[in-house]
Amino acid sequence: MQAIETVRSLLDEIPVLAEISKDMPFPYNVVIRQKIKEFNTYLTEIHTKEIQKQERKKRTKK
Repeated sequence: MQAIETVRSLLDEIPVLAEISKDMPFPYNVVIRQKIKEFNTYLTEIHTKEIQKQERKKRTKK
């Protein structure tokens, strides 16, 4: 449960990072935006797997 909350918290910060990257000079903002996209994808995958894991645990307890 804590992992899900942590990932959700990090996902909430992605728009902030994207907004900050807009103020960076050209070559840097492109790299930063790409890294943000990759990190967002990674966090989304973790979030999905953790939720699936939690659902499996609930099913096995019944």
